[in-house]
Amino acid sequence: MLGKQICSVVLWLLLSIFPAAVFSQTPPDSLTMPEVEITGKAKPFQGMKMVEMDSLVLANNRNYSLAELLTRNSTVFIKNYGPGALALPSFRGTAAGHTKLYWNGLPLTSPMLGVADFNLVPVFAVDAVELQYGNAGLQQGSGGFGGNISMQSVSSKRNELSGELMQSYGSFGLRQTQFRAGYGKKIMASTRIYHQKSDNDFLFINTTKPGLPKERQKNAAYRQYGWVQTLDGEIREKLWFSAAFWYQEADKQLPPLLITANNNETQYDASARATFQLRKYAENTQYFLDAGYSREKLDYDNLIAGIHSRSIFQRYYIYPHLRWKKLRSLQADAGLQAIADEATSPKYNRKGQQRVSIPVNLQYAGIRRLQLSFLLRPETFNFQNYVLSYAAAANVEVIKNKKLDFYSNIGRNYNYPTLNDLYWYPGGNPNLQPENALSAEAGCKNQLRSKNGKINWQNGVTFFTTTVDNYIQWQPGSGGFWTPQNLKKVWSRGTEISSKTAVDVAGFKVDVSGAYSYVRSTSQRALSELDKTVGRQLIYVPVHTAQMGATAGYGKSIFSAQYIYTQRRNTPTYFLPAYSIVNLQLESGFTLKNVALRAFAKCNNLLDVSYQAIEFRAMPGRWFELGAAINFTQKL
Repeated sequence: MLGKQICSVVLWLLLSIFPAAVFSQTPPDSLTMPEVEITGKAKPFQGMKMVEMDSLVLANNRNYSLAELLTRNSTVFIKNYGPGALALPSFRGTAAGHTKLYWNGLPLTSPMLGVADFNLVPVFAVDAVELQYGNAGLQQGSGGFGGNISMQSVSSKRNELSGELMQSYGSFGLRQTQFRAGYGKKIMASTRIYHQKSDNDFLFINTTKPGLPKERQKNAAYRQYGWVQTLDGEIREKLWFSAAFWYQEADKQLPPLLITANNNETQYDASARATFQLRKYAENTQYFLDAGYSREKLDYDNLIAGIHSRSIFQRYYIYPHLRWKKLRSLQADAGLQAIADEATSPKYNRKGQQRVSIPVNLQYAGIRRLQLSFLLRPETFNFQNYVLSYAAAANVEVIKNKKLDFYSNIGRNYNYPTLNDLYWYPGGNPNLQPENALSAEAGCKNQLRSKNGKINWQNGVTFFTTTVDNYIQWQPGSGGFWTPQNLKKVWSRGTEISSKTAVDVAGFKVDVSGAYSYVRSTSQRALSELDKTVGRQLIYVPVHTAQMGATAGYGKSIFSAQYIYTQRRNTPTYFLPAYSIVNLQLESGFTLKNVALRAFAKCNNLLDVSYQAIEFRAMPGRWFELGAAINFTQKL
């Protein structure tokens, strides 16, 4: 039955891509809300898949983390350990360390662990989120075999004074406060302050005990607060700057597994990040200077085991580059990108690493309806290992005005070992080689509009394949402790399908979207004679995921509904069953001159489904959130 339903959805989405002859030949309107304008943002690479989150989607999810945003609005699978706990991405069936996270160009992925906790990133802190699939991620850096998540925080609009205060309350003692103020003239500034707290003591069904008793989550409270400050402006004609600072603290208890006792574990995270960007515009050339710094602290305590771990890392980032476009059909970008990391942990003291690359990007559109893109990234790691990442892409405009485009790309990418992989004592392996991936994808996309302009369609299909070699795997070593080795080979391949329809008739606005992902990610090389995992789906990588959403709006009122399906996943012990989640949201308000008031209500997991995203990690059933916000805007 499930297979027939999936086939029906796939067939419907495929057929929806090819009705171009029915519609007018005028270019389609934008199918999304107006997006944040990022000064100096590079032209999107043709022939590569990149998806920028709709501004309305970001607004509707401003109370959530990046993990929840992606779970609800993409087919990126999030390995979520529970509300407020660790959340790691699986992008196109790759490991969490093969998805890189960026903020204003600054890499946020930990050099110690090689991953970023997406539950520690509040959507309220950023203004734009872009998903860069596969080889598209090479534009910002190496290592994102599955893809990158690129975020931007910018200041207020020009000639505007604004302020907003939001307060919400939810189940399990959830309380959230968000404040934002902005000022924009020649210099534009924005201040954001946020605070979130939850007892997180939800009831759940313990599937590991006889009789499936209901229990209350223990030792799971969390608190998070932060401040984001941005400043943008024009120094003089054709010379712009942008500066941003982000400070955040998160204090959380770590709940036990369903099968273990409570160890009273806690974790404290503190981060300070700063970025600076300079843009100089000349007749045929644009000059850019990006710089950044981050300092991250992680304290872990286990009172029962007597563990008190303190880890700190710092990152320095600089990227001067230029963009040249003297010829109408050719654009060239080149620069020097350098990243220096230094870390201290209980298992090693003051270890560092440096990465230097020279990215060169070319885009050519001199052939009718054909655009070509080339990217080269020679890179060195600690000035010892030298690799060359690359990508080549093509986009063919079969029907003009984006009514039907075909695209394809191929590339090679490298991911360096983490500091823990190299220097952990005991077990670190300083002789590890970089992981390397060969990726390719092909697909088609279109945008259509009815003759009266009231109905818009946007559709896409992508086929991809990625083979990762020298995959780093921790294994039991001869000395009685675990050690990492370049042993594994993984092949990930699949299909991504998306469709969106927007209707605007007589003041009613209806938006319906759907996305489906098929991913086969399998081990291709046995780690030992006893390894029986070759050809099997990797753990915590669902073969099928789907997401559907509908939003209806009239005047100041908006109602939205979401459906999320995740197929069964293999685990280290057995498997976790499939689950479906339904979420509802209602928002309404009114405006009095320069002041807007709005109230909202959210029902999450409407059907009260009992499920686990990670084995033995409880997730909440049905829960609610109510809130209100007041917004002030004045033109200057």
